[in-house]
Order: sequence, then C-alpha cells, then structure tokens
Amino acid sequence: MEASEAPEPWWVSDPTIAALRRKALEEIEQAQPRPPVPDGPDPVFVEIASGACGRELADARDDLERARLRYAEAIRAGRVAGYSWAEIGCLLGVSKQSLHRRFGALG
Repeated sequence: MEASEAPEPWWVSDPTIAALRRKALEEIEQAQPRPPVPDGPDPVFVEIASGACGRELADARDDLERARLRYAEAIRAGRVAGYSWAEIGCLLGVSKQSLHRRFGALG
C-alpha cells in the first residue's frame, strides 16, 4: 500500500453488508416501474393561479399593523384615564420600564 492510499473501510468487504446490497439491488431490478401518483394539485401552481397565500400574508401584515396601533391607542387611553405605567404593565403582562421606554412620549 502506498502512503497516499487510505486503508479500505471495514464495511466495504463485510459479507453481511454485501449480501444486503445484493438483495436490495435484485429487488430494485425486479420491481415494476410505477408512475408517480399525484396526491393533489401542485401547491406552487395553485399559489400562482390563485394568489391566496400572498393575499393571506398581506392580510396578516395588515392585521399586525392594526393590532400594533390598537395596542398603542389602548396604552394612551389608559394613561389618559389615570392608570400608572405599573398598572398598565400589570394588565398587559409587561414591565412598566419597557412600556415607559416604548410609549413614554404618549404621556
């Protein structure tokens, strides 16, 4: 063996693995070809044709923006009604510091 040649791995000449390899190859060669069976319409084509996913993403983006605005408005309304940052934070499940840092300009 030359210095540049790596030793052969144990599994290359293992008789059990060789027998399993032969059996698998025989099964593949004897198998009847089968055309693929579609399990439904192609999802990429459906999206191209309908655009439903794109609309859903745009709707989700718009819903998120509305929720952010509603959140900010509720905090502003709470401050106007006399709630402290701690009370608002307790109701929303966030710290008063994070509320004040983010919404402190609201009052």
